[in-house]
Amino acid sequence: MSTVAKKVIMGSGAVDAYEIDQSLIFDDGGVASMVRTPSSTGNRKTWTLSVWLKRVDFATGSPNGYQMIYGGQAAHESTIRTVDNKLNITGWTGSATEFNWGNTRELRDPSAWFHLVVAFDSTQGTDTNRIKVYINGVQETPAGSITWPSQNLDTRMNLSGVTQYIGRYHNPAYSYNGYMAEFNWLDGTAAAASSFGETNDDTGQWIPKKYSGSYGTNGFYLKFASGALGTDSSGEGNNYTASNLANSDVVTDSPTNNFATLNPLFTASVNNTYSEGNLKTVCPNSTKGLCVATIVPTAGKYYAEFKTTAGFADYPMVGVFDVSSATTTSSTVSTVSTKNIGYYAYNGQILAGPSGAVLDTVASWAVNDIIAVAIDYDNSTVKWYKNNTLVFTKSSADLKDVTFAFSGTSGSSGYTIEANFGQKTLAYTPPSGYVALSTANLPDPAIPLPSAHFNTVLYTGDDGTSHAITGVGHQPDFTWIKNRSATNNHILTDAVRGVTKTLLSDTTSAELTIAQGLKAFGSDGFTVGFD
Repeated sequence: MSTVAKKVIMGSGAVDAYEIDQSLIFDDGGVASMVRTPSSTGNRKTWTLSVWLKRVDFATGSPNGYQMIYGGQAAHESTIRTVDNKLNITGWTGSATEFNWGNTRELRDPSAWFHLVVAFDSTQGTDTNRIKVYINGVQETPAGSITWPSQNLDTRMNLSGVTQYIGRYHNPAYSYNGYMAEFNWLDGTAAAASSFGETNDDTGQWIPKKYSGSYGTNGFYLKFASGALGTDSSGEGNNYTASNLANSDVVTDSPTNNFATLNPLFTASVNNTYSEGNLKTVCPNSTKGLCVATIVPTAGKYYAEFKTTAGFADYPMVGVFDVSSATTTSSTVSTVSTKNIGYYAYNGQILAGPSGAVLDTVASWAVNDIIAVAIDYDNSTVKWYKNNTLVFTKSSADLKDVTFAFSGTSGSSGYTIEANFGQKTLAYTPPSGYVALSTANLPDPAIPLPSAHFNTVLYTGDDGTSHAITGVGHQPDFTWIKNRSATNNHILTDAVRGVTKTLLSDTTSAELTIAQGLKAFGSDGFTVGFD
């Protein structure tokens, strides 16, 4: 395998022609779901699911590691779910497995939306064509113990009298936890991912497009709009009934405008409990409970609000945190890095890292106060507001690798904080020029198509002395080569030092000259010696 690069810049995607305006948060703690029991039977052999998902919970084991996306479920069941963060499409009756599809890909990015399409067609003569799964437009390869459905097998999907569930299993312990948007279900059609999405030529991103085909007897299209959570917009009238869901669970976070949430993967404490789409955190007693946003801008002006809703409100602090810092269980917003600054509820102090130096003392705050933070990356300024009143401004702040954050402090007795980065209705109007923290508000990247400057190519060695590798898409200036089937070293070569001049990144060795290493850079790849 070789990874080749010129330059990588991360940023927002281009504006897309087809916009998705909202999504719905399914919170497994509240057993949120939608249900419908068909009154007539459609096509049980052929159907398609298309939905955009943003997962937030990566538990493993039973029950929380089993998160149901959709299924026709009773004693005899057909389900689409994740099991230990891997997709699983399965059907069984009693103890007999009718079909079982899975692979090894783990879906564990709390900051990203992805598009899932499952096309089922048991009428196909070739068994491997009976279940096709696509993620972001690319067909997935099954792996592990696979049982293909028998030809013309009838599933529990689209069956009269059998409840169809969205977001939960008939046993509520196995509920989905995360966001859903743009839910299409086709009765009688096995459609490819291209019916619902396409590749943006400018950015290389997989983006949604409007489905324009037929839906069939039990087909439906859910937009998850406020005031019409389960309303079918397909024209078929197959409405769903929402359970433990409310209009307040509709947010503007969507596949075409991805908002920041709290990042459960970057934390100084493994004891925090995240819920409500990773916008709410419960920090238990005697832990600091550091939380940071999933988006770290490099430019622009952004505003977010935080509210302590339960627990001892005199201990949390809200501010900014340097995500390039290493964290420990004792890390707080006022420790670790000189870039970290927090507004302390107990006595209103503004504390700076790494030792908690007091920059100022302003008003203390308590339960249900709205503490807002406004970060100006362009002018290196951070402002704090209490209930819409400016209480402190930090000028000349070093904001490289810094984003919104909150934590407890020493002696914290536990608390609950809710964050709002603009995906919900804000309590107050942001200061002039400040916007919500979402991809639509990030600056356009200098390089919109990363693969034009960075790409990964897999190849099979031929034991020759001159093996040309092509398909990179540009002339690389730097290569990183690693054998995937053995424990060979990582070999790094660049155009500045020249071919055959190699660094081994997994050792402390000095530069080596390897005559049969990388021998030449080409316009679409490179040439290696013995491989």
